[in-house]
Amino acid sequence: MEEYAIWLGMDLDKDKDLIWIAREGLKSPLPENWKPCKTVDTVRLEFDEETNVYTFCHVYISTEQNTVLLLRDTYLSLSHTHTTFSL
Repeated sequence: MEEYAIWLGMDLDKDKDLIWIAREGLKSPLPENWKPCKTVDTVRLEFDEETNVYTFCHVYISTEQNTVLLLRDTYLSLSHTHTTFSL
């Protein structure tokens, strides 16, 4: 999971609160028609039987990378927001 988190662009020390994205990404089922495969050299890939498209990246990697970037920016902006209350 840590390797996938790094692949998503996470810093394992700074992004500990985002590791769940990698965990959920690895557990998520592939879309319909997509099948996990391995090459002769045991390299993992995913193959869409309907379109004959294959990828060596996780099908959802771009979505997961965008989620990491969005949440990192959100957490960063929230940490820099100072709210004061008055009665």
